[in-house]
Amino acid sequence: MYLSKIYIKNFRGIKELLVKFDKKLNVIIGANGQLKTSLMDAIRLFYTWGEPNRDIEITKEDFHVEITENPDGTKTLINSTRIDICYPQIRNYAPI
Repeated sequence: MYLSKIYIKNFRGIKELLVKFDKKLNVIIGANGQLKTSLMDAIRLFYTWGEPNRDIEITKEDFHVEITENPDGTKTLINSTRIDICYPQIRNYAPI
């Protein structure tokens, strides 16, 4: 068994992401700043959640922050209150 898909929502810089993996490849490639580290941390959280004696914790900095610009030029920060990391096992999965 291998991780074929992972769905991440509101984790660090990731607003919403569905990643599909190929069981023949074991590398994640991308340019700098493309959230590879956040993806790897989400996978680590997913597989170690609930196990004792782990040095993994979620802090307020791990929640996604959306920045919107108001018509008057000011900016508003909207902090997420929930992080979703799941392993979709349903075929033809489409996030809502």
